[in-house]
Amino acid sequence: MVLYSASTTRESDGASNRVIMIGRQGYLGHSSVRLQYLEDGWISLVGDNDEESNGWKLLSEFTREPGNYTLTGLEGMTVNTIALQLRVEDDNGYYHYYYQYNEDVIIRLERTVKAALHVRVYPGVEGINVKARPAVYKDE
Repeated sequence: MVLYSASTTRESDGASNRVIMIGRQGYLGHSSVRLQYLEDGWISLVGDNDEESNGWKLLSEFTREPGNYTLTGLEGMTVNTIALQLRVEDDNGYYHYYYQYNEDVIIRLERTVKAALHVRVYPGVEGINVKARPAVYKDE
């Protein structure tokens, strides 16, 4: 298994990317959208989702300490097309989801949490040819 994104930093302030991707290439769920890992923390998504359900693939699982974080990586996507999905578990075992399509998403964590980052494609999205650089930066 290959680890990706270990050394990427945010250009504006040099913050470290807190995501280490696990490197499992393949299709997103039952869709024909293929995930491929590229150099320097980039991923490629190509294909169609002509299924009636979402397709997703795990990129990373990790623990995060309290603080403010920025979820980023996709540009030019609209709601209900392709998203980076961050899942955070609360004290009661309930999951909270944050979706990043185009604009960065700021997340405030009040305690140490378990989290997972997925890439998700919605039903009926065709002609996908997207490159992204998924990142979760801790804001100082």
